[in-house]
Amino acid sequence: MQQKTCRYCAEEIKEGARICPFCQKPAGRALFIDDEAWSVIAVIMVGGVCMFFAQRLFSSRDFSKYRADIVVTDSKIVSRFKQIGTSTPTEDKIIATVTNKGKHAWAVDRVEVRFYDEGGKMIDAVEGVASASVLPRSSRAFGIDLRGRLIRTNTVTQQVLIKEARAATEPEKVD
Repeated sequence: MQQKTCRYCAEEIKEGARICPFCQKPAGRALFIDDEAWSVIAVIMVGGVCMFFAQRLFSSRDFSKYRADIVVTDSKIVSRFKQIGTSTPTEDKIIATVTNKGKHAWAVDRVEVRFYDEGGKMIDAVEGVASASVLPRSSRAFGIDLRGRLIRTNTVTQQVLIKEARAATEPEKVD
């Protein structure tokens, strides 16, 4: 009876054995890659496939390439009063209109509001949070939360700049 050596435990086993009786590992023809290496390769392949599909599903466009497509066309300061009948505002909000001239939908997340005096000199700038999705080739009004800040009364004009936007997957639903 012919014998062969198990490649895993080095014991002598029968030539026709499919499984080594000592270590219970396959005793067939030796492959260049052992079972543990196949497991690692399988995990890497599954991970790669998952990353590929995740990138396709959750990819976002780089806003900097499309910055010129999204413009704030109008803005105004709206004072809010917490108590009815008082003449002192408790916070100001900016209402702005954004126009998307491009072919992609965008969700505006963060803006910068610059305030100018009568001579055109910038007197203040504040970052605000915005939440508006604007479809391609359309306009949308939205509010800018200045987080309780009051705007100085000597402000004559303001300019709203979009600082951060992301690819919008679906437009916001308006009730």
